[in-house]
Amino acid sequence: MDAKHNAGKPPAEETVAQTTRLDKDHAKWWSVLALVFVVLIAMILVRSANTPATTQADPLPADGYFDGVLKRAKGGDADAQFNLAGMYYNGQGVPQDYKQVVKWGTKAAEQGNSNAQYTIGLMYYNGEGVTQDYKEAVKWWTKAAEEGHVITQYILGMMYDRGQGVPQNYKEAAKWYTKAAEQGHANAQFYLGAKYANGRGVPQNYKEAAKWYTKAAEQGVASAQGNLGVMYYKGQGVIEDYIEAYKWFLIAAANGNENVMDIKRILREEFTSHQIAEAQRLAKEFRPSAEGPNPTK
Repeated sequence: MDAKHNAGKPPAEETVAQTTRLDKDHAKWWSVLALVFVVLIAMILVRSANTPATTQADPLPADGYFDGVLKRAKGGDADAQFNLAGMYYNGQGVPQDYKQVVKWGTKAAEQGNSNAQYTIGLMYYNGEGVTQDYKEAVKWWTKAAEEGHVITQYILGMMYDRGQGVPQNYKEAAKWYTKAAEQGHANAQFYLGAKYANGRGVPQNYKEAAKWYTKAAEQGVASAQGNLGVMYYKGQGVIEDYIEAYKWFLIAAANGNENVMDIKRILREEFTSHQIAEAQRLAKEFRPSAEGPNPTK
């Protein structure tokens, strides 16, 4: 942004500072992600496509159902093997048994079932039913990601970003974030935006950063909303627009992004009452989009 706009405003590194902090320090995120993994695996195992489990309203299958699934699984039916793994994971009609989850999930994964590959990766990542092994988790997630499984594409990006189970490689991280982002994964879109903003793994490109921040922000990612506000404020990758900037700061703050509080206060002192009122109107009208991908793809 031109020098005439610099007085009394956040330092020029604000966008980079915010994204770099999130880009470098994933420790807090991964503690949350581990919990998310447990929820995701339960969702995906229960929703396995084209298997009887997807239509079971009762958490305890009817008499004979388990035997039927077991028979098909032993016969080599990958869907039945994956369904059986889900039953063991959830304790659905059988005692919960993570070793059985790994046993039957691996059989399905070896037949190319991407949901099973994703699941086995989770089991190795969390050390459930097997010894914790990040390299083995990455191996299975890579297989699923190469088949277009969007969640594992995003997770692989995180693993390469962090250097967990693989050597740290920002270029590979950006590659997998891109694949997931192009399928509509909101968090992948945010992290890809951060990559372009910081020039990590990709050439620095504020226009691309703003593009991906916008997609993530429109899906409700608070960090993307705050960073997008900074970009509009500075005219980085977008035409400088104070109303649009303040709009996104308001939305981000309402969405729990504490990083924008000081910026929002400073801007409120600088903006006209008309700019503030218009930004408030636009923020009030904002509704997150539902672009997100099919979680089982």
